[in-house]
Amino acid sequence: MNKMKAVVYYEYGSPDVLTLDNIPVPQIRDNEVLVKVKYSGINPVDYKIRRGKMKFITGSSFPKIPGSDFSGEIVETGTKVTEFKKGDAVFGMTRVLGGGSCAEYVKTLPANIWHMPTGVDFREAGCVPLAALTALQALRDKGEISKGKKVLINGASGGVGLFAVQIAKLLGAEVTAVTSYRNNKLVGEFGPDHVIHYTEENFTDKFDKFDIIFDVVNRFSFAKAVKWLNPDGVYIMTSAHAGDIFSTLNPLYRKFKLRSVMVKPVQEDLKQLADWLETGKLKVHIDKVFELNDPGNAHIYSESGRVRGKTVFHV
Repeated sequence: MNKMKAVVYYEYGSPDVLTLDNIPVPQIRDNEVLVKVKYSGINPVDYKIRRGKMKFITGSSFPKIPGSDFSGEIVETGTKVTEFKKGDAVFGMTRVLGGGSCAEYVKTLPANIWHMPTGVDFREAGCVPLAALTALQALRDKGEISKGKKVLINGASGGVGLFAVQIAKLLGAEVTAVTSYRNNKLVGEFGPDHVIHYTEENFTDKFDKFDIIFDVVNRFSFAKAVKWLNPDGVYIMTSAHAGDIFSTLNPLYRKFKLRSVMVKPVQEDLKQLADWLETGKLKVHIDKVFELNDPGNAHIYSESGRVRGKTVFHV
């Protein structure tokens, strides 16, 4: 087990820079575990990093392995690890900007994983961590969601969006989902109170204002979103831009809040997701499964903006 197959790239660029290579298996420290990966989720942050959009953080050392979330089986534990053992089926994620899961083996901290939910297969579990944790942490921690609040999810048909719709409902909110006409039926199956087609309708004419707007796809600006927020309402982005941050200085907008979310692998949150998955309260929609030897097409599809739910690598 000295070498493993992994998706790697040796420079930033287009999907063409991705290749399947044989590289050394990660060596774990005393406080880490080594997981034999079965499935690895594909997320928009993967291609953004590959393009070099975050190289001020990710740096210029190569090769890099894309991917953060995964499901698999523990094959080795460090001497200080007590809560997991060899053979445990787990799901979890690495540090988002660190990557590493699009490979036969990945190392991570025990705090970043949890036991596989009963009744959920490896393919489904491999899609969950990054997207569902993003939705949970955005709505609960940034939006301070509570029962009865009116929540708008923009970009509801994607991986984070579909989880956000379900989690907002589980936390007691009245949920309006914004999506394209072609995804209306799919999104409606995940339980929102209202579904709006952004191509045909202006939701500001149909509904009262919202307490929380979670703009998964960063389509609005803060200055535009405040028109649809109740006083003390929260606009949540997956990444805030300088213009949006500058807008918060406008005295007219001080009664509104702008928040951005950067997902963190939190074990207690993974436990919560596992419970919802086991009880059938949280469901996964898988659009496409790609083999590990087809990384270019996987990223091309991910970048197309037409992914419905989740895509995943079969390792």
